[in-house]
Amino acid sequence: MSIIFRTLSGVVLCAVIILGICCFWLVSYLNHSEQIIASYPTLAAAQEDIQNGWIPPILPPSTYAIHDSHNLDVNTGDGSFSFDPKDISLFAQHGVVPMADADKDSELIKLQTQGYKLGMYREDANSKWLLAVHESGKGYYWLEYTMK
Repeated sequence: MSIIFRTLSGVVLCAVIILGICCFWLVSYLNHSEQIIASYPTLAAAQEDIQNGWIPPILPPSTYAIHDSHNLDVNTGDGSFSFDPKDISLFAQHGVVPMADADKDSELIKLQTQGYKLGMYREDANSKWLLAVHESGKGYYWLEYTMK
């Protein structure tokens, strides 16, 4: 009986250890995300991230001080930028559709109360850009990308 008990205890102990290792690996994997943060002094300097789809392709040529953060694992991103206030009309000319309200998002509501104009831009069927631009030449963007 004691041999069976020791063998069974050993098997249970090994199973608990293996289960613990698997849980640790799973939690480590799920908590790891590939977050990329970058800053660019000009639009020209940001061209690689624009071509890779991390920065909106419709920013005016005068755009500068771009700060971008995107997550490669979940295909989302956001950022801020500055531009010449004279270029604010270029957003509408490039297809940004104005949004009337911020739809309960507290960050967007705050920006809207500060005078930011909200807009949506769809580069293609899978990507959606939300933009907030101010007539002073400051802007923010958020990327939501849906995998097929």
